[in-house]
Order: sequence, then structure tokens, then C-alpha cells
Amino acid sequence: PDMIRESAILYTKTRRLSQVRPSPQAIDSMDEMLALLWHLDYEARQLVWARANNIPWRILVGRCGKSRSSLNRDYKKALATLETIQSQHGVT
Repeated sequence: PDMIRESAILYTKTRRLSQVRPSPQAIDSMDEMLALLWHLDYEARQLVWARANNIPWRILVGRCGKSRSSLNRDYKKALATLETIQSQHGVT
């Protein structure tokens, strides 16, 4: 789908023009992965999404109240679960 590149109302430093235009295949792939995230529990889903958005571990330690090693263990477990679900559903 086409992306809105400009807006009639611009507030100072609140809108950035996107330089990336995703392909329809990339959008479909993203939709499939987002659907798979719902197979995880709330905390695992939040952790995977946070790491996908490059939120540093030190911030997650403060938010979640767990050590970095515990969060890393939970993250790897969530990714393994997603990989298993992905192979079962045949998502690429």
C-alpha cells in the first residue's frame, strides 16, 4: 500500500518523512509474524517486541524487575517457541 509521505498539519519535530517503502511481501510477512506473537504469553510478547525495537537490556531490567540473564533466558525461550510455531504453521 502507498504510504502517506506528507501531511497538511505538521507540528515542529513530530513528523518524519519515511525513506523506506515496504514491499507487499514484506507487509504480509510482518502480518504473519505479528499473528504468531499472539501465541506467546503477555510478558514474552512484550519482551520480544521490546528487543525487536532495540530497547536496551538495562532499561528492560528496570521495567521487568528481572536480571539481564533471566530476561535473556526468557527471550531465547520465546524465540524458540516462535520458531516452533512458525515451522508448524509454515510461515516463512
